[in-house]
Amino acid sequence: MEIKLRCSNVVVTGGGSGIGFAIARALIAEGAKVTIIGRNTEKLERAKAEINNTNLFIYPWDVQNSDNLPQRFIDIASKSGQVIDGFVNNAGIYKGVGGWGVWKETDEIWDSTFNINLKAPIFITRAMATYMHDNKIHGNICNVSSVTGTREITSAYGASKLSLISMTKGMAREVANMGIVINGVAPGVTSSEINGNRTGVYKAHAIGRIIEAEEIAKCVLFMMSEVGSIIIGDTLIADGGYLSVH
Repeated sequence: MEIKLRCSNVVVTGGGSGIGFAIARALIAEGAKVTIIGRNTEKLERAKAEINNTNLFIYPWDVQNSDNLPQRFIDIASKSGQVIDGFVNNAGIYKGVGGWGVWKETDEIWDSTFNINLKAPIFITRAMATYMHDNKIHGNICNVSSVTGTREITSAYGASKLSLISMTKGMAREVANMGIVINGVAPGVTSSEINGNRTGVYKAHAIGRIIEAEEIAKCVLFMMSEVGSIIIGDTLIADGGYLSVH
């Protein structure tokens, strides 16, 4: 069965490495134009050089800065020459201290974690949905959460990802009748910078190994495809069987 993307010009936050990079590369392989966003311009430039495709664009931006979001979307669209019809909220941070972090984590950890992992996606999603509505665009927004957000809260990271899953469901319901589809993907432990680029054996997963970023990218593409257009507000659990083990 052929899976056809529902969008052709997609923005990916945190696209300079890890899951975001894999998502960008997978989208381009399916013929989409992609703009990757990140705070580190050098990292974005390296990603652009590695993918080496004229359909890839970079846009340095710290997603914590929500000033003038509509103009940012116009600027990004002008780079690719067409309106944006897809957005992936992938940027995220983890500043855990291990164990039950709720007993140990500082105000700074909670504030910075929620600013990037939750506040930024909320502000971006509402502005992106408005942009799509005003331009009569039927498009997709996908939020990359975490399987940590499906369990009891033990850390700022888990709390932010739990809230992101809930936000995905709530906001999706409000815009579905406008042709705007919002869904999410919740990875298990995946080889990326946030996990120290670990690979190989991982017994906490039923599959016995760490998930590859490219595997999560395929899940995101499915949720942003024509097949996923009737899936509204759901978060696909892509955890390698973590929940089945625990």
